[in-house]
Amino acid sequence: MGSTLPNWLRGVTTARVATYCVALLMAALFLYGLARFPDAPLHICASGYCGKQGQPHTLSEYTDFKVWERALFICWPVGMITLFLLQRWTSSRK
Repeated sequence: MGSTLPNWLRGVTTARVATYCVALLMAALFLYGLARFPDAPLHICASGYCGKQGQPHTLSEYTDFKVWERALFICWPVGMITLFLLQRWTSSRK
């Protein structure tokens, strides 16, 4: 009995799928912040909260930015280490 996988999926390893998923999640997180906060970094200023070019922002926007920034600073290093380990693991199995 032959494989039921489509031709484009044959030979794809779990590590390769994991690599694509991690890279896609990292890119999505970065691009979300790039689109959502085009004038980042947001900071506290005299009128409340301001962007890089001095545009005013609300407390909610500032809080959302800080959450995204924290997520980026946690997920990107973890993702890079994961990608490095996946690369080493797949190259050692060949």
